[in-house]
Amino acid sequence: MVLVAALECAISLCFATGRFLRIGVWLLAFQKLGAMSLILLFPRELFAVPYHAPTLVAQYIIKDVVLVAEGMLVVATWTGARIVTELPSIIHYVHEFRRSLAPFDLEFHNQLT
Repeated sequence: MVLVAALECAISLCFATGRFLRIGVWLLAFQKLGAMSLILLFPRELFAVPYHAPTLVAQYIIKDVVLVAEGMLVVATWTGARIVTELPSIIHYVHEFRRSLAPFDLEFHNQLT
């Protein structure tokens, strides 16, 4: 237990300080792989309550999926990727789709003219 706690603290320090990100991501992958393997090894104990709802331990393990996503985001951004939302292009595609349906929609067709 102490080893897992120390490992999680080291991962948190790597992400919080921005130093040793590569080591932090590898530690995160190693720790989360071990934590999530419990779902495969003990599924009946983790989903034993009625209606197969996850127990508290299973919820803790499922939470690790979010942390893995965080690690993937860090990996993507350190390699030069940027997070960009292109709303104008999405709006353009939606408008073009609605325009293609215009012959079938008299109300929309009347708005265009």
